[in-house]
Amino acid sequence: MCFVIPVFPQNNETMTIVTYYPSPYGVYKNLRLFPSPAPACNSDSEGTLYYDSTVNELKLCREATTFPFNFYWQTLGQGNLWKLEGNNLLHPAQDAYNVGIGLNNPVNKLDVAGPVAVGQSSSGLMSLLVKGQVGIGTTPTPAAEMLAVAGPVKIGSYTLPSADGTNGQALVTDGNGNVTWQSLNNITVPGAYSAMAYRPSTTSCSGFILYFGQMTCNIDNTVTCPCSPSCGTYASGSGCVGISGAELCTCYCYCL
Repeated sequence: MCFVIPVFPQNNETMTIVTYYPSPYGVYKNLRLFPSPAPACNSDSEGTLYYDSTVNELKLCREATTFPFNFYWQTLGQGNLWKLEGNNLLHPAQDAYNVGIGLNNPVNKLDVAGPVAVGQSSSGLMSLLVKGQVGIGTTPTPAAEMLAVAGPVKIGSYTLPSADGTNGQALVTDGNGNVTWQSLNNITVPGAYSAMAYRPSTTSCSGFILYFGQMTCNIDNTVTCPCSPSCGTYASGSGCVGISGAELCTCYCYCL
């Protein structure tokens, strides 16, 4: 018995097997990118990250913001991205960004809620601790100058003059928050007065020398203090203390 099996010409065929797996989702603790040569960066790969082991940088495929809007690999940390360089977290100059430490809505370049230590660590209750020179509105010079301020300075309720005094002047307060430069030989404080003088002889007004203020040497070897404070009630006094045949004379008056 003979069997005849017909044979027909056949074309080459291919079969593609596609597997489907739901996209993973959830929280991932680690993301690992294997080093590789730079892949193509175009509109199909925008947003792709790859690790460039030749320069140890993480790069992002993105489109340029200016004409001709080419796609390119941008190193993370350049442009508008943060960059961790050693122990430093860096960001390019960006006027729109503020940094807040301890608060959610900073309104300045740096807002800190709590004490700040600069150059030295401390757990005290200070608001600002600085180890080194401090300049406010100016640069401290020379190196030994620890604090330099350009402008008025307020200490408690007193505002110090912004301009320097002249030779022979001293800072004088009236007790009401006003501080002014005044000459040592003519200190005039509203509501107060004091003077000092030297008399070489305890029996004569000869050689009577005023150090500052005004006093009158009397014939009876006493002194008169010209008190005239601008107040209804005041205290006053004057006298001389003997020093080896000479006298040191003082007088004062002030409002009560």
